[in-house]
Amino acid sequence: MVFGFWLRKGLFPTAFLQAGRGDLIRKKRGVWLLGAFLVLSGCVTPQYVDWKILQTKTEKLEERLSNVENLSVTTEARVSELTAALQETRKALRDMERSFTQQFREERAREAAAMQAQFAALQQEVAEISRRMRDLIEVGVIRKLILQGTVYFGPKQTELSPEAREVLNKLGAELIVRNFFSIEISGYADQEGSAAKILALSQKRAEVVADYLIKHFSLDRHKISIAGFGDAYPLAPGTTEEGRAKNRRVEVKAFSLSLP
Repeated sequence: MVFGFWLRKGLFPTAFLQAGRGDLIRKKRGVWLLGAFLVLSGCVTPQYVDWKILQTKTEKLEERLSNVENLSVTTEARVSELTAALQETRKALRDMERSFTQQFREERAREAAAMQAQFAALQQEVAEISRRMRDLIEVGVIRKLILQGTVYFGPKQTELSPEAREVLNKLGAELIVRNFFSIEISGYADQEGSAAKILALSQKRAEVVADYLIKHFSLDRHKISIAGFGDAYPLAPGTTEEGRAKNRRVEVKAFSLSLP
C-alpha cells in the first residue's frame, strides 16, 4: 500500500501523527487535509471523507443544541425565581397599604375624639362664665363695656394681617391705661368646611389674638376669656365672599364692673 510505503520512508506528515485522529476529525481543516491525503493514498474513498465531514458537523450541531437547551432550562428557572419574588413584593405592598389605611382611620378617629372633648370643655367654660355673670347681676353688680375692637382674617387663615396688628396695637394701648375687669376674645369663621374644622379655626384665631395682646402689652391672662364659636352669630350672609369676609373675625371686648 502507498500509505505503508510513505510511513516506512518517513514521508507521512508528522503533524497528523502528533495531533491524533480524534483531534483531526474535530477540526475542519484537518479533516479536509486528512481526507485528501487518504484519498490520494488510496486508503479511503471520497464518499468516506464526505461522511466523516458530515459526522463532524452533526456532532458540533448536537453540542450547540445541548448548550441552548441548558441555557433555556437556566432561564426558565430564573424567570420562576423572579416571578416568585415579584409576587412576594406585591403581597408586602398590599399589606403595607392596608396598614397605612388603618393607621389613617385611627388617627382621624383620635382627632375627632380630641375635638369633641375640646368642644365639651368650651361649652362647660361658657356655662361657668354665664353662671358667674348671673351671680354678679343678682348682687347688683353691672358689667359695663368700656372698649371693643374687631380684626378680620383671610379664608382658612389664622395669621394676623398688618391691618389686624394695627387694630390690636390701638386696643392694647387703651387697655394698659383702662381699669378693666375682664376681656372677652371671641373667634368666628365662615361656613367653609366641616363643623369640627370651623370650630377649631375660630378657636385658633381667638388664641392668636389673645397671645398677641398678652405678649406685646403684658395683660393678665387670668382676666382674659377665650372662646371660638365657629360659624355662629354671623354678621352677614355667607352666600357671597364679602359676607364671608365679615364673618371671619375675632371680637375683643373689655368690661369694667360698676354698681347701679
